[in-house]
Amino acid sequence: MAKKFLSRERMIGKQVIDSKGTIVGNVKDISVNLESKEIALLIAARTGAEVDVPSDDVLQVGDVILLGKEIKLPPPPEGAPPVLPAVLKCAKCGHLNAPDSRFCIKCGTELK
Repeated sequence: MAKKFLSRERMIGKQVIDSKGTIVGNVKDISVNLESKEIALLIAARTGAEVDVPSDDVLQVGDVILLGKEIKLPPPPEGAPPVLPAVLKCAKCGHLNAPDSRFCIKCGTELK
């Protein structure tokens, strides 16, 4: 079976959900431990903190990244700006859109 590699560009910005169904945050970047050769996802957590999640904890990658364990989020850093929502819910159809969307991708309604 051929190995499947995902580019950094395809990972950045994806929403990350833990094993309890909790939105952890979005992938900010990929990090590498040069000593252990371990690769991790650098997550911009919904609390405003950053969290490294080892690649071994990733179960699936699709529209979102599903983790195989629960992530305990650290508290927001002191003096951090308010955290933006991880998704925007369309008032008309209820579809969950990316936080930077201007229009709903399902029905086309302008998002506020």
